[in-house]
Amino acid sequence: MTKEFIESVLLALAKEQKVFWSEADFQFAFAWKLKEMFEDSNPQSTINVRLERRVDALKKRDDEKKSGDAYIDIWVEIDKIVYPIELKYKTIKCIIKDGYEEYKLKQHSASDIGCYLYLKDVKRIEELSKSLGDKFGKGFAIMLTNDHLYWDRPNTSTDTTIFRDFRIYEERKIVAGATLDWGTPSDNRPAWQKRLGPLTLTHNYTINWKDYPKLNKEGNANGEDFPFKYTIIEINSDQS
Repeated sequence: MTKEFIESVLLALAKEQKVFWSEADFQFAFAWKLKEMFEDSNPQSTINVRLERRVDALKKRDDEKKSGDAYIDIWVEIDKIVYPIELKYKTIKCIIKDGYEEYKLKQHSASDIGCYLYLKDVKRIEELSKSLGDKFGKGFAIMLTNDHLYWDRPNTSTDTTIFRDFRIYEERKIVAGATLDWGTPSDNRPAWQKRLGPLTLTHNYTINWKDYPKLNKEGNANGEDFPFKYTIIEINSDQS
């Protein structure tokens, strides 16, 4: 399974449903479409798709505190090879009409935490690739949002925001081995920042955003445009 196939699933889904009530709604719809499209084009292969599959394969280091069970949003297994997929769906408050259905989307805000959790998804898949070894194919982290704060590029020379390390703006490059951390002295951090510790990713990544197919302008109940964009990060094994 390739990044191109994952993107084709997302764009095919957009022809049927451009808006989702929640992340869980997006997760279910995407998983259903993925299984349907893969079986149509690969009748000779066996595919199993599971939602919120607990990751028993993740081995914790001796110095790592127990943080509870880890789950993968969409666990895809093709001929016994695993392709984990993590999804994020972040919205601003608005009302959007898609066909007969009117969606009243929530204001998620907290784009700083949203950026962190997206990169945390990438880290989780990297760790899973090490645990699964030869059983790991590729992993994918998908973000779909209509909040421009995720993709807008700040003036990086004057960016003093505390989450600058975790930003996922267009063409952001994340260097393998670099420590991503909050720009707050450790002694002064609020409890939520202490729970969300620093991240170090194994591979280099470049963030690229693309336009998600838009609704017709008259389809928006507010009479305004709230365009969605998406980004997909492909995670390969250490052997790739």
